[in-house]
Amino acid sequence: MKKRYLFFLFPVLFLLLYFLISESIDIVEVSGSMNTSFDYPLGGEWNVNDEVFNYTPKWFTPPVEISVHIISDPLICGENSYCSFFEFKDSKGNVIGTHVADDVMWIGYFYFKEGFIVYSGDTDGIEATAFSYDLKVKYWKRIYEKYLDYTLLTLLASYADKNYAFFFTASRHLHTNEVTHFCLYYIDFSTGSLGKICDINSHSLIGATIFQDKIYIATPDGLFLYTKSGNCKEWIKVKLSKGVFMYANEKYIAVAYESTVCVFTSELSGKRCVDVGEDINALKLEGEYLIIRTDNRTKKFHIVQRGFFNE
Repeated sequence: MKKRYLFFLFPVLFLLLYFLISESIDIVEVSGSMNTSFDYPLGGEWNVNDEVFNYTPKWFTPPVEISVHIISDPLICGENSYCSFFEFKDSKGNVIGTHVADDVMWIGYFYFKEGFIVYSGDTDGIEATAFSYDLKVKYWKRIYEKYLDYTLLTLLASYADKNYAFFFTASRHLHTNEVTHFCLYYIDFSTGSLGKICDINSHSLIGATIFQDKIYIATPDGLFLYTKSGNCKEWIKVKLSKGVFMYANEKYIAVAYESTVCVFTSELSGKRCVDVGEDINALKLEGEYLIIRTDNRTKKFHIVQRGFFNE
């Protein structure tokens, strides 16, 4: 008889302990200023599963306008049949510079506060060049890694947050066409530091952001937390859509897509999602406050974290 009681007691105790230590989040709308400035996202061209997302928010006027063309001109492309031609213009539409890259399969760019990155790639690798807004080259990076007999690189997605450019890649076998070795490369725009984590637990990524040693990866089915050493610390299930915006600080990680915004604890131990009724095109965290922007207005929310140990 005692064994039977113990059999039922342990699950009850486990559930009780779980609810005592778990955290819940509430998001309460408060009054906020319409003059809030946003530093992310500033715009660019993202590639997600062979779809290109071109985005420049209304409040950001790029100091340099970027246009991209695939051309076939021996005088510009040299020995290559085709090449990527980036044209840079000032606010008056005057051409102030150009940049040529050999690869044409994947092309894009990202704006940051102090400059921009342009990139192009094919199955031999991805090249990324960073410029300041006075068109001085800050650095050049190449992404390619041969993995066993999987010699072809595939770019599955590219995106940026306020500090980093991200490239989600896989290795493809030349003969079998099998894809494996999924890696996320990230470039710190300010320093040019190139890092990566591989053997990721998902084959489809739709966004990422970094805060200190924490790397948050958004997938269609949930949010992952990695360390820069490549260890997966946590995962939380949530349905997400393409074109997410992400922002993290010491306590929280916020993810917005379409008209929905979700706030998670920094360790992914709790979450709260709300629909604001309009498509969100920017967000930021300021301590315990979440600020979002739609085409028509700015909304501010107070994040309230509840749990047995923080009531």
